[in-house]
Amino acid sequence: MVKSMLLGAVCAVCLMSAPATPPQFGHSVTAVVTADAALYNESRGEGGICGEVKAGTAVEIVEDRSGEWYAVAGAVDGQRGWMSAGALEIPPDTAANREQVSTEALENYVNSRRVESRTGYLLFADLDRQQTHVFAGAVGEWRLLRSLPCATGKNVSPTKRGLFACETRGEWFYSQRLRSGARYWIRFDGPYLFHSLAMDANGEVIDFTIGERVSSGCVRLAVEDARWLYENIPDMTAVLIV
Repeated sequence: MVKSMLLGAVCAVCLMSAPATPPQFGHSVTAVVTADAALYNESRGEGGICGEVKAGTAVEIVEDRSGEWYAVAGAVDGQRGWMSAGALEIPPDTAANREQVSTEALENYVNSRRVESRTGYLLFADLDRQQTHVFAGAVGEWRLLRSLPCATGKNVSPTKRGLFACETRGEWFYSQRLRSGARYWIRFDGPYLFHSLAMDANGEVIDFTIGERVSSGCVRLAVEDARWLYENIPDMTAVLIV
C-alpha cells in the first residue's frame, strides 16, 4: 500500500511538472481539382499557362479574385499559379477554434517568429481562432497590448496569409460590387483591409457577425475596435496573418 501511495505521488509530480503542449497556430484552405485544368501565371487566364493540374490534386487556396479565379499552391511540384473557380471544389467553412490562448503563449509564438516591424507595434491575426492581437515592443521582445475578436474571409474568399505591413487608411469606403462598406479601414495588402463591421451605403451595420469566417477576405472588427486600431496603429506596422 505504501508502495502504491509513493508511485501515485511520483506520477502526480510528473504530471504537474510536465511542460504544457504549446498551442498550434495556422489555418489554410485545401481544395480539390475536379477536372484536368490549366495553371496560369496570372488571374483571368492572363500571363500564359505555366502548367497543368490533374483531376483529384489537392491544392492550397492562397487568394481569390472575386471568387472567379484562385491563386493556388502545391499544384505542380509546389508551384504557385492561378486556376478558374470552375475547376475547384472548395470545402465549406468550419467553426473557429474556441481554445483560449494565454498571453505568455501568444508572446512566445510571435517572438519565436522573430517578426520585425518598422514601428513599435505588431498586429497578429489568428485565422484559426478569429482573433487579432496587438503587440507593443520590438523584435524578440513583443508584449501583448490587447486582443480583438474579428471575422475573416470565408473559404471561398480567404484572408491572405503572410507577413505584410499597414500601408494606407481611411475613415470610410463603399463597394458597389459587394454592396457593402465599412469605417476605419487600414490596408495591409492590395484589396485586403482591417475595417469595421460591414455597413450599407448609409453607414448602418448590416452584419454584426464576429468570430466566424464570413468576409470577402478582409479582417472585420467591431466598430469601436476598428476605430482604436485606426487611431493608434501607425502605417508601416508589421502585420502577421497565420
